[in-house]
Amino acid sequence: MLGKEMSANVTTEEGTEEADVLVYTDAEHNGDIGIAALDVKSGEKISARSKVPRRAEEALQKRATQINVFELAAVAAAMTTLKEVVKNKNVFFIDYMVAKEWVQRGYSKFNDANA
Repeated sequence: MLGKEMSANVTTEEGTEEADVLVYTDAEHNGDIGIAALDVKSGEKISARSKVPRRAEEALQKRATQINVFELAAVAAAMTTLKEVVKNKNVFFIDYMVAKEWVQRGYSKFNDANA
């Protein structure tokens, strides 16, 4: 567990940076989403869970699974919920590579995921 005297290093393409805030997001196939954050400096922990609204789920294209979009929804929920916590701070961790790529690129090839 990280304490006030500890640090968290994050490796990026530019090198290694010290993280101010660690954020983890996750989603389930049923639309449940969750976020967890740790302010490395203060030790403050924040967590939240929710569900993708049925209205949003019904607006999605029909596909075998919506997990990619749900994972992206978890990222959006984290950024909205934690906007003051992560503002001007280093690091955001996403556990799901598809959502990570969409966030880095700024869009998805699926129009409904961009809404």
